[in-house]
Formats: sequence, C-alpha cells, structure tokens
Amino acid sequence: MDDTMQGFARMLAGAMDCLTPVFKDRDLSASEARLLFEISNEKGVAIAGLAGRMPTTDVTDTTSRLAIAGLVETSADPLDPRQVVVRLTDRGRRVLNETETELDERAASLLTNLDEGRRRDVLGALASVQSLIDDEADIHIEPGFRPGAIGEIVALHGRIFFAKAALGTAFEASVAYSLAEFSTRSEQPGNGIWLALRGQRVVGSVALDTEDREGNIRWFIVDQDHRNLGISDRLITAALEHSRAFGLQRLSLTIKSGTPSIGETAVRNGFEPLAEAEQRTEHQIKYSLELAPMRVDSTTLS
Repeated sequence: MDDTMQGFARMLAGAMDCLTPVFKDRDLSASEARLLFEISNEKGVAIAGLAGRMPTTDVTDTTSRLAIAGLVETSADPLDPRQVVVRLTDRGRRVLNETETELDERAASLLTNLDEGRRRDVLGALASVQSLIDDEADIHIEPGFRPGAIGEIVALHGRIFFAKAALGTAFEASVAYSLAEFSTRSEQPGNGIWLALRGQRVVGSVALDTEDREGNIRWFIVDQDHRNLGISDRLITAALEHSRAFGLQRLSLTIKSGTPSIGETAVRNGFEPLAEAEQRTEHQIKYSLELAPMRVDSTTLS
C-alpha cells in the first residue's frame, strides 16, 4: 500500500474513531447503526433485500441483536410468508433520532473551527469520498429473474470461463439449459435467485436451489470488471439470509477450479471445503455450511 492509500485509510479510521463514541453511548456497533439508518424511512424491509444493500455479511445477527435490545422487530411478510421483514420500534426511532442529532452537532463543531477556505476543502474532499461510495452503492441486489437475465448470466459464464479454462459454446449451452430449467422452479418455496445490477446491466448472480431442508448454491458469479466491490459478499449474504429465514439446515456449493475469489467469498461467509476424500473431481471444489435458522418474532406489521 502506497503512502497516499495509507493516509486515506488512516483518515477513514480517524473518522470512525470520531463516530464510534456516538454509537457506543447508545450501545450500538457501527453495523447496528447502519442497519437502523437503512430501515429508518420504510415501514418494513425484507431481510434478504436488506442484505443486498449493506456491506456487512451478518445482517441476521445484527438484526437479532437489535431485536433483543428492543430497537427493531421482525415478522413474516404478510404478502410472502417465506420472507422475514424488519422495522424500527418506537424505541428504535427515538434512539436513531438522538444519534442523528448528535452526529449533526459533532460535524458542525468540527467545521466551526475551520476558516472558509479549509471548510471548502474539507467539504470538497468529503464530496469526492461520497462519490466513490455512491459508485459502489450504484450496484444493487435484486431478487428474482427479470427479462434478459438468463442470457446475461449465461454470457457472464461464457466470458469468464472461456478466459480462465477455455470452456466454449458447449459449456455455455449447458449453463443456458440448466438455468432455463431452474427459472421454471425459481418461485417454488425455498428457491430463489439474486441479481447484482449496475443500472439495467446484470454484473453478478447467485441462486438457491432447495430440496427438503438443504439448499444448493448455483450460478454464483461476478463480472471480471466489477471485482473488489463487495458484490460477491452481498450476493451470498442475500442467499444466506433467505436460507435462514426459510429454515434450511445445510447449504452446499461447488465451484470450478480457477475461480478462487468465489471460494474465498464462501469461506469468509462460513462455508468449509469438504474433506479431500469427498471431493469427487480435481476440477471442482465442494463446500458446505451448516445453518442456524432466523428467529421470527410474534409481532406483525401494522
């Protein structure tokens, strides 16, 4: 890491040091505060959808901690009982309002000590940082198929695996066939697919194909030009939140050799590679994850 990047990293760490006491005074972690902000303007947000909007990979745990503290409540979505939704409680709303007020006061206090020129410089730099954050936020996770998605996912597989393993049209055809077949079952209980979208373009995908209480992660892929933006973590988190909410007990994932980034994402999110004796081929690596279900409160949305 060069000096400029180190300085930028230290600046971000310093900013967090400034904010942390505000959260700590209210017994909140940064991820818990972020979740409260994310749901502040909505009546109820699906856990799976929330996972697609946040960088954290533990939305279920964060939600559970906030529910225990009485700041949020969860319930089954009355329009889709497979989904778990979360919303602020009255106490959560009060804590969030207090937090916002103190953050505003701290920001104003810092800027008051600067002359007009330095204040403009600081606000300009912050605008640049916000622009970088917005570039990443521009990519959102959307559940379900959409027109053209099958073709775009197939194209992603074709480009990436031709470059990595010289797999050609026969491989693309097999992906197209299996994905088209799954599309007829994607809305069955437990199943699902999530798309990473930049504008109207599909830049990543992941699907969950279930049988009994077990699920198979399939078509987990991210466009080469959109790596290192946290997309793979956001995709797998959406699938994991859905799996827990549906009560799945175990997930499996098979990746082709030559895609280490997907394997690294899986391990970061709790998957473990199977023992060598259970790996059936040297060209693929199998992973599994034992799940604990998401607890749903007895409260309902009004």
